[in-house]
Amino acid sequence: MNTIDITKKVVFTKEDIVQLFDTPSACRYWLETAIDTRLIERVRRDMYVVIDPTTGCVYANKYLIGACIRATACISYHSALEYHGLANQVYNIMYVSDNKKFRPFAYADVEYTYVFNDNPRGIDQINYGAILRVTNKERTIIDCIDKMKYSGGIEEILNALDSIQNIQEHILLEMLHYYDTMRLWQKAGYLLYMFKDTLHLTDQFFCQIKPNVGEIKRYFLHNSGIQCAYYPDWKVYAPTYESLESLLHGGGEV
Repeated sequence: MNTIDITKKVVFTKEDIVQLFDTPSACRYWLETAIDTRLIERVRRDMYVVIDPTTGCVYANKYLIGACIRATACISYHSALEYHGLANQVYNIMYVSDNKKFRPFAYADVEYTYVFNDNPRGIDQINYGAILRVTNKERTIIDCIDKMKYSGGIEEILNALDSIQNIQEHILLEMLHYYDTMRLWQKAGYLLYMFKDTLHLTDQFFCQIKPNVGEIKRYFLHNSGIQCAYYPDWKVYAPTYESLESLLHGGGEV
């Protein structure tokens, strides 16, 4: 057994390494010994991180740990906003999406929380010694508009849209078409139009959204206490853009 075969993995599961041993019991013995000698640390059952011997800290950050919960898992929603540098606040909750549920757990003061999302598109993959899968900027924005309770709320979304650069509208449309719900088309059309100029979104982009909003009138936010108006292009009753500008620039609710 060559220790470097394991330690170079940074984050790994028991299933990742069991084939390196003659027997499963030999693997279990090595894992317990490596924990006792501070070579590795257990994150949760059958998941481990490698410790840097020079610092005594683990190599992997919270994003990498979350992405390695399962091979198809990815960092999503507000946690993806944080990763891309678009969040105004940093939470101790790591939102991880996959098509198969995992049991939530805590490690190093971070709560790893499952949010169902089986969309296989719009995922960046970065190799940090293990593969970090995170929703790209465009999908993250659409996901957060779709499920605002996992985004940190309207102010976090506004901050992200105000901070983002180099957004690609064809990827935004790809994500909207993938989910393809009238409610999301309405919400995205309304909110993205506010940032049309700063995001350099074209008229053609919004022309492709409008046919999908349907005829049902909806509320963008419920019981927000913010001044609202009706936006006929998007069939939504929503906060006035002036109200959102006040929230964005620290004026509070109006």
